[in-house]
Amino acid sequence: MDMIQDIWDASKEILHVSSEFAKANPAEKERLSEVLSKISEVLNEMYIKLRQKVRPSNEFSQLNLFSNTFYQHASNILGDEQAKELYELLNTSDKSDKLFNRVISDKFSYDELQKLEEASGKFKVASVIIK
Repeated sequence: MDMIQDIWDASKEILHVSSEFAKANPAEKERLSEVLSKISEVLNEMYIKLRQKVRPSNEFSQLNLFSNTFYQHASNILGDEQAKELYELLNTSDKSDKLFNRVISDKFSYDELQKLEEASGKFKVASVIIK
C-alpha cells in the first residue's frame, strides 16, 4: 500500500480515538501527547523535504522510532490489535524507498504530498485533545 495514504489513514484513526487516549492516567496522556506531537513535527519535515525532492532519511528513521513508542503506549489503552494496526500504518521500514522513488519520478503529483501535511495537522490536533 502507499505510504502517504497509510500515514493519512493512521492520522485519521488516531484523531478519531484521541478521546480514548484522553481517559488515560495523566502520565500516559503526557507520553502519548508528546509522541503524537513529535510525529506531527516529523511528518511536516518529511513534507518539506519531499517537496524539494530531498530524501528525508532522518525523518523516516524518526517516524519508525516514534511509531514504535506510540505502539508501546497505545496498546495499553486501545488493546494490542488496534495499536498494532496503527503502528503498521505508520512504520515506514519497507515503504520509504518506494515513496522516494515515486517522488523523484516525473509521474508523481505533488498534490499527493498534501496528505502528509494534513496528517501532520491531525497528529497535532490529537496531541492537544489528549492533554
